[in-house]
Amino acid sequence: MERDKERIIMPRTSHDLFTIILHWLTALLVPFAYVVVQVMEDVPRGAFKNQLYGTHLTVGTLVLLVTIVRLGWKPFAPKVAPNDSPALMERAAKLVHWLLFLGLLAVPLLGLFSVWFRGRPLELFGLFSLPSPFAADRPLARNLTEAHELLANSLMILAVLHAAAALFHQYAMQDGLILRMLPGRRDKGTP
Repeated sequence: MERDKERIIMPRTSHDLFTIILHWLTALLVPFAYVVVQVMEDVPRGAFKNQLYGTHLTVGTLVLLVTIVRLGWKPFAPKVAPNDSPALMERAAKLVHWLLFLGLLAVPLLGLFSVWFRGRPLELFGLFSLPSPFAADRPLARNLTEAHELLANSLMILAVLHAAAALFHQYAMQDGLILRMLPGRRDKGTP
């Protein structure tokens, strides 16, 4: 028993399960929303296009909600030991992570406001609708839509860079960094 008190707990080398789930949920939702809107552009007007549009809005809203939960959880999540990457790589990683979070907030919010400034309600999950709290302003809606599209493209580029960096760490540097975000891995030294 005395030995248990003396045991030193090593810092975590992987993220907690809740953080991992939120990360991979985001990694699935963002490209799905992006692909849906790309497909939607080639579909003629009609019921199917409306269904795709509703799916895009719903998934975009889920991205926003998951991101808010992630940012809210971040201060409470168990801390992970720093990686042994060079300082410049660490700074670049932090910058990309914060730009990703900024994009994960900004892109859905711009989409939401572009819908509302068109004077339309936000139809979610096919279950309910949030009416626009604003008067219709079509020129503003167009500008918001353009900003939404530009930032969505930028977000996808950042996400691809993020994934490429993780793969570079895993296969070129062989530092096991990608394992931090995989479930089922038990940290050595943690209870």
